[in-house]
Amino acid sequence: MITRPTQRVLLVESDTGLASTIREIFNDQGLYAFVLSHVRTMEDAERHLASHAVDIVLLDFALADAVGQEAVTRTHAAAPEVPIILLCDESEENTARVALL
Repeated sequence: MITRPTQRVLLVESDTGLASTIREIFNDQGLYAFVLSHVRTMEDAERHLASHAVDIVLLDFALADAVGQEAVTRTHAAAPEVPIILLCDESEENTARVALL
């Protein structure tokens, strides 16, 4: 039996439908095994990051309790060594790019 590397992913996404779609995409991967945890708010993300190790954060750029740069700053403060991938629509792309600098 081949053991697949496990990646721990925190999905911070307020839209439950989109979160469900993202979960399905991760479930269909063959090369890695993913453990995907989903929270809907920045506050819940900070709590999760304080008590769970993760390998990557998928971050909604427009949460109800943290938008844009604030969401990135708070995520980075909670998990400074963890890579962040921003989830945004086309209209937010330039702002998101600046937020990651």
